[in-house]
Formats: sequence, structure tokens, C-alpha cells
Amino acid sequence: MKSLRKLKMKYQSVDHILRDADTLIRQGSTKQGAVYELPSPIMFELTDSMARFSCIADRNSVAIPAAESLYLLSGMTGSDFIKEFREGVSSKMIPCQNSYSLGSVLRFQGQKTENVLDYRTANAFRQKNIGFNDQLAQVVAILKKDKTNKDAVIQFASIQNPLDVHSVWFYSKHDMLEMLVSTGYIDVYKDLVWRLVSPFAFLHQIVSDLTEIPMGSSRFVIGCLCVDEIVSSSFFQNLTFPEIDTHNFRYPNGKLTLRDMDTLMSIMIEFVSRLDEHSLIRANPFEGDERVQMWSDYAEIFRAWKAEKLGYKAMMEHSFYHPQLRFIYKGEAL
Repeated sequence: MKSLRKLKMKYQSVDHILRDADTLIRQGSTKQGAVYELPSPIMFELTDSMARFSCIADRNSVAIPAAESLYLLSGMTGSDFIKEFREGVSSKMIPCQNSYSLGSVLRFQGQKTENVLDYRTANAFRQKNIGFNDQLAQVVAILKKDKTNKDAVIQFASIQNPLDVHSVWFYSKHDMLEMLVSTGYIDVYKDLVWRLVSPFAFLHQIVSDLTEIPMGSSRFVIGCLCVDEIVSSSFFQNLTFPEIDTHNFRYPNGKLTLRDMDTLMSIMIEFVSRLDEHSLIRANPFEGDERVQMWSDYAEIFRAWKAEKLGYKAMMEHSFYHPQLRFIYKGEAL
């Protein structure tokens, strides 16, 4: 275990996080029943939340966390939007009953309905905005009123609602917005980057934009890293990790409200749901508006994902704004 203690716990990108998590689980895990677990909790820091896309894996490693980010922000629990991005999820309109149905607690804490929160139901709830507590809106209001307030906490898990993600704390330090996410069991290969780090780094940016507090680091406390099976060879061995500088990049803050973002999210989900072989060339609904550059980038992620899924070669004529996306999709070395 001596070599494990030498691993740095500050990372410049999600790829570096995944590489070291792979090393940790290989060198330090013990088998507990049917799974391999690390013997103690870990804490690590993504120094720049903009570096949330993987530059070494296939493009599903970009589209999946992008979809999970929207799913988290939307409050949905239904399978209508997310089913294509999650393996093994039924195409029927049923709740995605798993420990990453976090959005309903984020946006609709305390709502009493037993209905499946599909896209349209969740959208109606957000517009009505009564009968529940929107924790995201509450955190934004706390920090906008007083950025030194230390009570901007979003609670996910409870005794009645056990989830892998327990809470997320937003706080200002040295005039920067920091984020600390507390979790329990996290699968290294299924959940770590795709359902945890990338979506919460996205949420970090959303809160930073809404509060107008510059974004600091995203930190994660993981109670137990685990994996079902340790394969004989590691994908990360002998890989060259591209160094894409994101520290000097920020999307323009369009001075949007949370309700504005909810509207943009609805437009995005409609855009994604209608992508097929006949509509791949349809206009990007966000293109050309500086206020929504991030949403424009995400629309192009989904367009490329759908094209490749249908067997077409994605022609990436669009100019991505994000440096990592320009590298991934256009091969621009930065």
C-alpha cells in the first residue's frame, strides 16, 4: 500500500482521476463478497470543473455524462430521455429505480406525487413550482444573498431514501465557489466519471453562473471505491494523456436565471428526442448566441453521438467552444 499513498489527489482532468482510481482498485482493493473494495475512504479534487470530458476514451464517454448532467438538472426519474444512454434500462415508461435518480431530490424535494417524472411531467412541475422544495434554487438564493454563507447544502440521501450520493456543499473561499460532494459506494468503471464527477462538475458550473461567483475546485469524498470484477489488463496502461488547457477557458455568463436554464434544457431534450437519420442536419437551436455557448456545445455532442449510433460519420463542421471538445471531435491540438 506504500505506493498508493504517493498518488496525487489533485487532478487536472477526469482522465487523470480515472487512471489513478484504476490503479487504486488494482493495487489496494480486497474482495468483499462478490465485489472488490478499497479498504478506506478517499478524497480527491478536480482543480478545474471545465476539464470534465474524457479525451482518451470513445465518444460515448462524452455523450453519456452530458446526458447524465441534463438528467440530474431536470429532476426526471423516467426512462424516456436517459434510456438510450444507460445500458439495460427498459424502453418502457418506468422509473429509473437506481441510486443515481438524484434529480428529483435536487429539484423536487418533498413532492408527494407517485407519478413517474418523465420529461413532460418534470417540466410541468418546474413550471408550476409549488408543492416541493427546489434545493438548487434554494442554494442559489442563499449564495446570491450572502456569498459567505456556509449553509448552501443540497441533501440527497436519507434513511428513507438511501442513495450513493449523500450531499453536495457549495461554499465561497477566497472569492471562489468551491464544491464538496459526499458519497458512499461508487463503482470505478460504471459510475465514477460518468455519473458522479462529470455531472456534478456541470452542476458546479451552473451554480457558479447563477450566483456569479467564479468557479473554484470540485472536491469529492468517496466512502468506498468498488468494482464488480478486476479485468486482467488495464485500458490505462501505456496511454498518453493529452494535456488540454481549460484553466483559461470559461463559457460567457449569459446572466441567465434558473428558469431560463430550465427552458434551455427543455429545448435541448426536445432536440435530442427528435434526432434521427432524417434530422441529423437540423439546425442547432443554440448556435450563434453567445449567452448559450455551453448549450450549443452539448447539442453538437448529442448530434455526433446519434449520427455515429446510426452508422453515419459525424461531420463536425460546427466550431466547438470548449477546448476539450475541439480536441475530441475536431482533432485540434491545444
